[in-house]
Amino acid sequence: MDVIKQIDYMIACLEVAKEEINYKKRYEMKIKMREDNDWNWYKRNRTPSNTLIKENLRNVGRTGFKLAKDLEVVVYKEVEMKE
Repeated sequence: MDVIKQIDYMIACLEVAKEEINYKKRYEMKIKMREDNDWNWYKRNRTPSNTLIKENLRNVGRTGFKLAKDLEVVVYKEVEMKE
């Protein structure tokens, strides 16, 4: 995977985490206002996933560190070749 694709992947992971956090806020507001019985509520709404948020943020961290390390190696090799 090239650098641009890895950066796009990290951006997509952050967008997923952000959307899940926004959904969690809306979900909590809906719970306070709900008047339906429990079965109808769960039929129409999914439960927000903290795991989805955490794993996407971890993926960004792992990919970011790997990308930074790979770029350091490339830059170091280019400097070495010039000398």
